[in-house]
Amino acid sequence: MSVIYLNKETHIPIEIKASSTLSLNDNISNSLLPKNEFESQEPNFVDDGVSVSIEYQWQNVPFYLPEKATDNSIYDKWKKKQEEITKALGSILNKIQEAEKKEASLSKAILRFFLGKKNVFGALKNEIEDLKATDFANQSEVILKEKINHINEINVQVQNEIGEIETEDRKAKLDEEISNLKTQISEQEVALEIKKQELTTKKQDKEQQLANFLLDNNIEKDKLNAQKGIWEQQAGKKNKEKNPEEANIAEKKIKGIKGN
Repeated sequence: MSVIYLNKETHIPIEIKASSTLSLNDNISNSLLPKNEFESQEPNFVDDGVSVSIEYQWQNVPFYLPEKATDNSIYDKWKKKQEEITKALGSILNKIQEAEKKEASLSKAILRFFLGKKNVFGALKNEIEDLKATDFANQSEVILKEKINHINEINVQVQNEIGEIETEDRKAKLDEEISNLKTQISEQEVALEIKKQELTTKKQDKEQQLANFLLDNNIEKDKLNAQKGIWEQQAGKKNKEKNPEEANIAEKKIKGIKGN
């Protein structure tokens, strides 16, 4: 489509374009810009006055270091610092994982308590993974300090959580041990009482047998020892030779006393 301005009918018509492409000069940086500034650069957009839409083409050319240039030592320092931070985060993560592995050895009395701690550990692990993905070298001083402080806070919290688990586990196991000892003592007391009753019954049986023996032999209790002496004489070797029948009877009487 062409356009002729009013009162300029003798001029060459201006052709109106639906779209066109305009190549701009390279945007060459003269200094080493921060990443965000480099990526936000824009050229000078010039309208050709005849196009409805224009596609501009250009390229940002970064600042190149001179030949034989070397990285500043700060890069190595940042690399080491990044590795230290990542290692610290890995150490915290290992503490959590080791604590979770001990679940099977914990007292059953604190399993519900430990479940709550596992939920806390889950949230902390997510935070750690997010921090591990952080490019610490490109953070502002304020943000970097905040993140380092947060890492230290997570480490302290993990240690506190693990300490609480260990404390509760020791208390629960001590309570279990005390309970088991009380049960054992109670069982031994019952067994002792049964034994006492058995001994009392046995003693009563012996006393009854002795009473029956005294009654059968028409002997008073306080004269039993004197009678025993007589039977021992009758059961002696000399009397066995003279009166074996009397000696046998005496021996049976003595055995009767011993049996009681």
